Amino acid sequence: MTEAGVYPSVVGLVNVAAHAPDVGEDEGSIGKKTPSVLAKTPGAIKETPDGYTYLDPEQFPKLFVPDLPREQALFGAHSRVLASAEVFTPPLMATAWKTKLSRVIVAANDTIIKPDLERRYYKYAKSQWQRHSPGGYLENV
Repeated sequence: MTEAGVYPSVVGLVNVAAHAPDVGEDEGSIGKKTPSVLAKTPGAIKETPDGYTYLDPEQFPKLFVPDLPREQALFGAHSRVLASAEVFTPPLMATAWKTKLSRVIVAANDTIIKPDLERRYYKYAKSQWQRHSPGGYLENV
């Protein structure tokens, strides 16, 4: 989204607990510097023979949506679209947040993208941001 948002028809960005790297950065390298729970959980990330990745469906509820009922979490685990492993390594060529309004939400209990990393992204993007509080509401930060 950070790169795709540069198209003229895009008027703004909304990131919800998301990466927002700068030009020249890539998610793979950033992830190695600030490893998430996925990097610390053996077997959490699975890869298909043709190079697509997904979260282990059995670990998905605990790692990705621990606050959801298990049945709903398992539905989410089995309905996600696979991601090509290659999308995490190319450096960004453009960043829409440098020229477009961006609003963001930091999920304070996120274990996949560390909230401090989200805040770092959003601070240099000069985004208008909110923090998801444990009570389930949003606060201006």
